[in-house]
Parts: sequence; C-alpha cells; structure tokens
Amino acid sequence: MSAISPPPWRYRERGEIYDAQRNRPIIYCAAWTQGSEADANGALVAAAPDLQSALRDLVARIDLIMTSASTRSSQLLIESSAELIAARAALARSEGACEADKLGA
Repeated sequence: MSAISPPPWRYRERGEIYDAQRNRPIIYCAAWTQGSEADANGALVAAAPDLQSALRDLVARIDLIMTSASTRSSQLLIESSAELIAARAALARSEGACEADKLGA
C-alpha cells in the first residue's frame, strides 16, 4: 500500500475530505447525504490518519509492556486479549493488509 496523504485531514460539507496542510481535496463521497449522519461519517473519515497513528502507538506500547512483563502468563494474557487482537486487525486493514476489503474482492 502506498503512503496516505499526510494528516491532518478535514471534512467539508457535501462529502469532501481534504488535506489540511495543502488545502486540497483527497476524497469525494457523492453518496453521502446532507445532515448529521453525513457530518459524522465525514468527521470519522477525516480522523482516520490520527486514529491509525494513535492505535499504532498504543499497540507498540503494549508490545513494550509485554516484553517486560514479569511472567510468561502475564505476556500471554495481554497478547491474547480480544482488544489487542482487534487493534492489530484494525491496523492491518488500515494499512491495506486485508485483501477482502479491497474493491472487487
């Protein structure tokens, strides 16, 4: 997967997400309707790079904690937690590692 447009991203009305650093549009979503649902969808998409970065940092911190856990059972408990598994899966999807999420798959 190639690099994304650099954050921050911002949402404008009518389904437009733009690169705030360069002030240029990067995503148009014509299917979005007007109103609070469209605004919420736009805000979520615009936050995606920041969410990805925060999740990546959190997983790295947990990995560091696991390596210093006092017992192997503590490491396994952390490593096998549903939340950490979900976080790793979400990161993989955000980085294009999930073939099923690609169009046409």
